[in-house]
Amino acid sequence: MRSLPQSRRMREIAQESALFGRRSFQDHATYTARSLVGMVLDYFSHTEYHPSPHQVERDRSVFFGLIRCREWMVIPAGIIIQFCYGSVYAWSIFNAPINSLLEPNSDKGGAEITFYIALGVLGFTGALFGPWIESSHPRKSGTIGILVFYSGHLTTALALFVRMISLLYFGYGFVAGFGLGIGYVSTIEAVSKWWPKARGAAAGCAVMGFGGGALAFSYINKLLVQHTSLPSTFFILGSVNFVVMMFCLQFIAPPPPGHNLDGIQMVTDKDRVRLRGEESRMEEVSKATNIHSLAASLPAVKMPLAEALKSRDFWLLYIAFMSNI
Repeated sequence: MRSLPQSRRMREIAQESALFGRRSFQDHATYTARSLVGMVLDYFSHTEYHPSPHQVERDRSVFFGLIRCREWMVIPAGIIIQFCYGSVYAWSIFNAPINSLLEPNSDKGGAEITFYIALGVLGFTGALFGPWIESSHPRKSGTIGILVFYSGHLTTALALFVRMISLLYFGYGFVAGFGLGIGYVSTIEAVSKWWPKARGAAAGCAVMGFGGGALAFSYINKLLVQHTSLPSTFFILGSVNFVVMMFCLQFIAPPPPGHNLDGIQMVTDKDRVRLRGEESRMEEVSKATNIHSLAASLPAVKMPLAEALKSRDFWLLYIAFMSNI
């Protein structure tokens, strides 16, 4: 029979082992959490595209190497691609026909929910895959977006053929919305990179195509619904968009290294006062000298996305877009 001191010692050892196990588990959980946070911050902080010298040489030509790449080419190509993606905003044309097909004896339809899912997935996909899109070749991310968008149309055609509304939500809401998120961001990013001093104008031209597509497809969708079945409508719509977008994508390539501005010029209030003083002193030497040319001499500062997410300006823009789109 074991003595009392031995039993007490064994209980103490068991308690120490359990405490050590809990501490080890907590330490491991803390280390894992910190590692995951570090991975996320690293993912959102490195968004540069680094092509090989061979890839840079290949990107000097577009359309299977047959045409010399020019910066103006991305504008019409981006507008047409966005025009095709804009078909999602004409979804309301399909609500009544789809509800009649799937729920003919019901006053309430569920087709409207498909559009809400697609737009929600669009925003989530763009935010999640934005760094990957920016650090990848635009034709790579663009091709993936177009293929997934087309797959969503085919799945939607199947859902309407078998009359399954859950498959409709999955096909157009999640699959097409996922492709739309990747393709939309990929096109805007590729167009704006070619015009570093007019990013807003370049991106605005591409977005103009998105809005134009929403307007045009409201009429195109009506004609398709009137002259063919709903499954055929989505098959035709997806196939035509796929061919047009893939054709236009061949004219999009990343700009050569050094084409973009290296960061942004960070000018504080003190810098402005100093620069104005220097400008007044140099005015007699050169009338062409101004505060903007002097600001160009300041060091460029790059702001990673992880830092931008902490800024007030980002969240003000986020609220503005959330209220409008």
